[in-house]
Amino acid sequence: MRIPSMDEIWEVAEARGANSEAPHLWEGLVCAWPMLEQGGTTIWDVSGYQHHARTFNMDLSQSWRLRPDGPGLWGDGVNDYAQAHSDYPLLRFSGAHTLLWYGDLDMTGGNDSLLIGKLGYGTARASGIQYGPSQVMYAAWATDYNSAYHIYQTISPSSPRSNHVVATYDPSVAVRLYFDGKQIAQQNTSIPSQFFNGNGYPHTLFSRANLPSIYLRATCLQAAMWSRALRPSEVLELAFNPWAMYRVRPRVLVRGATLPAAKKTPIYHLTAGCA
Repeated sequence: MRIPSMDEIWEVAEARGANSEAPHLWEGLVCAWPMLEQGGTTIWDVSGYQHHARTFNMDLSQSWRLRPDGPGLWGDGVNDYAQAHSDYPLLRFSGAHTLLWYGDLDMTGGNDSLLIGKLGYGTARASGIQYGPSQVMYAAWATDYNSAYHIYQTISPSSPRSNHVVATYDPSVAVRLYFDGKQIAQQNTSIPSQFFNGNGYPHTLFSRANLPSIYLRATCLQAAMWSRALRPSEVLELAFNPWAMYRVRPRVLVRGATLPAAKKTPIYHLTAGCA
């Protein structure tokens, strides 16, 4: 599995994924945080919508980590978290949407923590993907300020190898939770025709709604959001090759073609006779 550089990802982002190995996965993409910066307090959104995030309370000399399956951002489970700069309308989902987390799960603490999602008001739990200390994965959603629901399933994390978690929300159809590409929970009754979007906090990683002293110990390699419910085949594709949508599609040159001027990324496949 080839992990792209940030230069390559920015080239893909500049074309809104049209030149990527999986351009269809850019349809409806509104936030994409590949954790490849390896330094600094900013988590760059490469979707084109500039939903950048920043880190809080992290020791940057330790939090940006190199791993066999890609660089990642590590939360120590004490007070580390990351949050989008602003709560843009595109992030305040009320209709169909998808949340993705790809990383290493090393849960500590006595409460469920938020992998990715929106912090709630009142007694509402966070709307998003949560992970519990008993290795329980949740997909939660709110219906008003004080009411929230969830589906869940016990999972077996493959730490230190990273796991792929996706939640798809499709109003009046179903909420589905996937783990490593396989659907593990679904609810297709009592799904509101429009999800509640009044949770006023920006999207957050590593934290927990209403319990600011609870944080997640984990390493996140990727987080992303779509303004549509991904199809099961797309979820499986993402789990099987999580970096494909960020890689430049191989360029094949025919005989007699000349190489273009200097590019940020290399030409990966050449045929005989190219000049």
